[in-house]
Amino acid sequence: MFATVRPLARPTPALLRPDRNGAAAFVWGVWAVLAAGVLAFVAYYGRNCPYMDEWAMLDALAGEVPPVAWAWEPHSEHRFFVPRLLYVGLFRLAGDLRAAMAMNALLLAASAAVLIVTAARVRGRASAADAFFPLVLLSPAQWEHLLMGYQVCFTVPAALAVGVVGLTAGRPARLGWKRAAALAACVTLLPTCGAAGVMLGAGAAGPLALLAVVSARRGGWGPALLLFAGAMIAGSEALWCVAHYPGSSYGALPRRAGALAGFAARLAAMPFGPAAEWGWPLGFAAVAAVGLTGIVAVWRNGDRAGVVGLLAVPAGTLLVAAGLAWGRGWGGAQAAFVSRYGLFVIPGAAAVYLIAVGYGGPRLAKWGPAAFALLAAAALPVNVVAGCGPAARLAWQMDALAADLRDGLPAHLVGERYHWQFWLTHPAIAADFERAERIGFDPFRHVGPTRPTRTSPLPIPTTAADGAFRLDLPPKPRAVAVRLRGRFSPAEDRLADFRVHSPSDVAAAREEWFQVPKNVPFAVVVRVDGTTGRLDVVPDRRFGSRFELSAVELIETE
Repeated sequence: MFATVRPLARPTPALLRPDRNGAAAFVWGVWAVLAAGVLAFVAYYGRNCPYMDEWAMLDALAGEVPPVAWAWEPHSEHRFFVPRLLYVGLFRLAGDLRAAMAMNALLLAASAAVLIVTAARVRGRASAADAFFPLVLLSPAQWEHLLMGYQVCFTVPAALAVGVVGLTAGRPARLGWKRAAALAACVTLLPTCGAAGVMLGAGAAGPLALLAVVSARRGGWGPALLLFAGAMIAGSEALWCVAHYPGSSYGALPRRAGALAGFAARLAAMPFGPAAEWGWPLGFAAVAAVGLTGIVAVWRNGDRAGVVGLLAVPAGTLLVAAGLAWGRGWGGAQAAFVSRYGLFVIPGAAAVYLIAVGYGGPRLAKWGPAAFALLAAAALPVNVVAGCGPAARLAWQMDALAADLRDGLPAHLVGERYHWQFWLTHPAIAADFERAERIGFDPFRHVGPTRPTRTSPLPIPTTAADGAFRLDLPPKPRAVAVRLRGRFSPAEDRLADFRVHSPSDVAAAREEWFQVPKNVPFAVVVRVDGTTGRLDVVPDRRFGSRFELSAVELIETE
């Protein structure tokens, strides 16, 4: 069934060997600094306030629904059973959404640590290139996972996939009971962790079932049966989830084959974070070249039986890439550059890294990981900026939300003002705010009395050639906001940054950032006060679209 090959040498375990060149100290130092950094990131930027999808979870967070039944309910195209239970459990224990954010940081740090130990075990010693793992897992590029507690729905399946990598890399094909049980548990849990978990579990089931056969042929019947059962259960779970797929609102959107292929190619570079948007050909070339060369080396000279389990995660990652390309590729190839997508392809990139280390021969084992580490190090400054910018804006917006609530801004106006930031606008927004206050979320603890408002139209200003315009406001002591209505032309399936600057008072000048859709009409609600005399509006011009203003309204309290 498999080629007869000379078994790999079994060096002294890496953790027991002296660190003569300081590589282990260097790698663990990078890990410690970056792990402390992501925890500090959560402490500094995190807020105890629901964000995006979390507004749909208030009934569960308030204990108004049975947690197990709620956990199994579909969420868009996903079923996040295990992560949802963890999410609600952490909130019940801590009473603070930042507990789940901290858990996300700890899961990322633990995943990086597992991969560092695994690489050292496979190689027989540590290498400075192993800093690749903390560089990609513990950078601010993971800001979406770090600042939204509900992203345990992403970090849990990623950690389970990393667990599969750690349990299969550099191990004998004959399994022991403990490792077989751990592998079976990881693979069985994956399909309960959303669509990506289903794909990772389905991709892993086949190779691990084959690994069970190899283990049985080598005398490990008991562990092999355990692993085979886990693989079959995971496959059955994945089939059930596919058969009961709830559908997606994006299903009917048109897709082009070229855009889907471009999306998948760019996604392959996303282990290196948002920096891949500017250097994705290098990232794609590194992952593809190291992966293909490693697999060819295994086929020709390596221990095929030993590596079959390690192929489980790359197989699942390919399914994830295909699913993401189909599910999100309608937005074009550039739609792959969403920071949270990178986490799902990192376990596959880690497995490729370990295949190169353990089975690729001296050259590939040296230069493949080095290329990964160098690209990750070069991307880090870009990823820090790309992560800290949105994190600072999110923290500012949540603080502004708290200030607006203290000022007594009406719920419908607050919802409209933060619609594209937090998905707040809906008919029951006032009831949601009351429930959020009862639950104890920080911005809602001191909600001021709501004041009625009235709206009056203002003249539409002339737009400059560059798309920006200046809005002169009349002196109105009771003015609280300005509503700007309009749309971008031509429309595009992407969000745009929308900046409004108030330069009337140098000491109090501020700039507000919004993200708005470019493909539908929208309204932006900007806070002002009676002393604000002028607003400078600068829409996103990076993609050649022009903002067309259709109405300006001044909102005053009565």
